[in-house]
Amino acid sequence: MRSRVLSISPHPGHGPAPSLGGRLRALRLRRFLTQEELGAASGLARATIRRLEGGQSGRPHMHTITVLARSLGVSPDQLVPDPAELWGRGPDG
Repeated sequence: MRSRVLSISPHPGHGPAPSLGGRLRALRLRRFLTQEELGAASGLARATIRRLEGGQSGRPHMHTITVLARSLGVSPDQLVPDPAELWGRGPDG
C-alpha cells in the first residue's frame, strides 16, 4: 500500500519555524489523519492532540512526543528539533 502525502506549505523551509503544535498538525494532515485517528494510533486522547496542536499543553512529557512520533512514522526530533524549546536548557547550558 502506498502512503499518501499532502504538502500544506507552498514554500517548505521558508518563514518562521513552526511550533510543536504546528509541526504536529502538519505531520498529521500530511498523513490524512484526524485527531481521533492519531489519538487511537498513539493511545492518547483526542483532547491531548487538540491541546498540543493548539499550543495549550505546556511541557509535554517525552513519552508523549515519542508515541506521537512513532504513530506518525517520524523521529521525535522531527516534532521537537530543539528540546530547549519545550524543556529549557540543562544545568550545563
